[in-house]
Amino acid sequence: MKTINLISVDDPAEAHLIKGKLMNAGIDCFLTNENMTTLAPHHNLFLNSGIQIMVMENDLAEALKLIKDKLEPQQETYTCPNCGSQNIALRFGKRKSWKIFYIFIAIMAAMPLGNLKPKYYCNDCNSEI
Repeated sequence: MKTINLISVDDPAEAHLIKGKLMNAGIDCFLTNENMTTLAPHHNLFLNSGIQIMVMENDLAEALKLIKDKLEPQQETYTCPNCGSQNIALRFGKRKSWKIFYIFIAIMAAMPLGNLKPKYYCNDCNSEI
């Protein structure tokens, strides 16, 4: 039988939760890439990898039904706690010059960028959410 990559996730806890859900349903599965993803999580973005949950080919349809909620994109609407507006945007923040400098140094030193993640900001009152 052939093994197939069911889904790839970045978080080890999430991978083990999915694995437990599949095992409880009687679907044999195993994780790959767990150590590399845990030791160097900043490389996941570049390698497009993550922890891969592998299942047998004949269990694929049932496994996909069990993790259907993970595969469908979830539309979330955010509301600003300060002003109640839903005019929310994803931005890199207020200290853009420091972040640009950090990106420049990281590129010059051939280092990973770390955790430069965008945050949600209210466009009406400019508060960080």
